[in-house]
Amino acid sequence: MQPANEHGLANTYVPLKASHFWGTIGVFNMRGKELEWMSIDELWNLNEVVTLKLAQKLQSEKARLEQRLGQIQGTSSVSGLKPEHRPYPPVLPKYRNPKDPTETWSGRGKQPRWLGPQLQAGRRLDDFLIDRPIQQKKRQTA
Repeated sequence: MQPANEHGLANTYVPLKASHFWGTIGVFNMRGKELEWMSIDELWNLNEVVTLKLAQKLQSEKARLEQRLGQIQGTSSVSGLKPEHRPYPPVLPKYRNPKDPTETWSGRGKQPRWLGPQLQAGRRLDDFLIDRPIQQKKRQTA
């Protein structure tokens, strides 16, 4: 006869599946003694159950934190974690290269390469302005 453990059960080998542990993890306080009585297969199954449960809890916690972060940032979705910015309207070109009319510049951002040598040669930025009809000028200021 095998000695009984503190729960009154004999230490016999019973093959268990992960589903056997679902009801027992919350009931037993897993102490070193219980773990020592378990076979390698039982320990491996317990490891699978704990790993699965931990992954589920981590996933739900991550979703909860992402939702909270979205509330804090004032957005409904947190996809790239970048704050939403106001889309800028398209800007019409303001300056044109006289040597190559297809090269234009809106006056925003970095100066184009064709403009630097021209300015160093003594020309002014106003020399490259694109002439627009009065209607387009009014539309831009309105």
